[in-house]
Amino acid sequence: MPVLGINQQRGDGPHRYRIEITATDIPNFAPLQFSRDIAFELTPQDGERIRWYLEDYLQFDEDPAPQIAGGAEALMAACGDRLFRGLFEGAHQGIQLWTMIEPHLSATRVEITTDIAEATAIPWELIRNPHTGTFLALSSASFVRTQREGQITFAPAGQAEKVRILLVICRPHGGEDVPFRSVAGRLVTRLNDDARNAFDLDVLRPPTYEQLAKTLQLAKECGRPYHIVHFDGHGVYAEEERLPGAGTVLNNLMLRGDGPPGPRGYLAFEDPANQENSKFVDGFRLGTLLKASGVPVLVLNACQSAFAEAPPTPHAARPEAARAEIEA
Repeated sequence: MPVLGINQQRGDGPHRYRIEITATDIPNFAPLQFSRDIAFELTPQDGERIRWYLEDYLQFDEDPAPQIAGGAEALMAACGDRLFRGLFEGAHQGIQLWTMIEPHLSATRVEITTDIAEATAIPWELIRNPHTGTFLALSSASFVRTQREGQITFAPAGQAEKVRILLVICRPHGGEDVPFRSVAGRLVTRLNDDARNAFDLDVLRPPTYEQLAKTLQLAKECGRPYHIVHFDGHGVYAEEERLPGAGTVLNNLMLRGDGPPGPRGYLAFEDPANQENSKFVDGFRLGTLLKASGVPVLVLNACQSAFAEAPPTPHAARPEAARAEIEA
């Protein structure tokens, strides 16, 4: 599979970045690598407009929302065009790389690598060819993000060994929740016979954090730690006092690990011991458990599981301000 790598690093000065671009495994071409220095700033106001378009617009689409949405679409297109030109135009190597990769884009894996602290500085998902309107994220075979900090290396399973996956399916609200097999069912039905023979899938029952810890510890002690834990349920990113159920005895509803104060991500495990049937476990505690249990990969199907803390947003960045601009 051809791979287009975009490695984002800090440049000289605020809002300046050094981008290393690589292209490998392109049919009939040798690997190519070069660097570009670009300047890019997404203001809090612009970031809020994009967030509103992606998260709120489909739920509140009455006038003047379509007009606001049109402005957001133009903003995203302009950002994507600027990123494309910064990488692939104005230099011979950039033009050469794009000429190489474009015919194979539908089979290409695009990898974005950043530091954790600056993962949201550049919206690479918006990058597009200004001449064709083609978005890389929608036209490539896969579009993924990786990070340089905190990566875990592990020895892959042997050729004769199956990949062991533990499915954690949490439905705290029972029949009023998302259907139990809405995600897990598709994981199984989309595997052909050969693929199914390469995987061992176990379902955690009951889906509590305590049972997860016991299961992972036992698997490691038996010399067969899980390769992947797949969590399918609910998540939230918030201050602890803003968690659902915070008005009750919060200590019984929350498990926190070490980490700095402030908002953080939580997953909602089932917990029949309390009325809400939920226990919120933060990412620091869950990460410590996975590392101690030898689990290298966590897959999340949960609300806000890809959330990243944005810079403080000024008053002008709120949707009400954008609406006021249109109405004025």
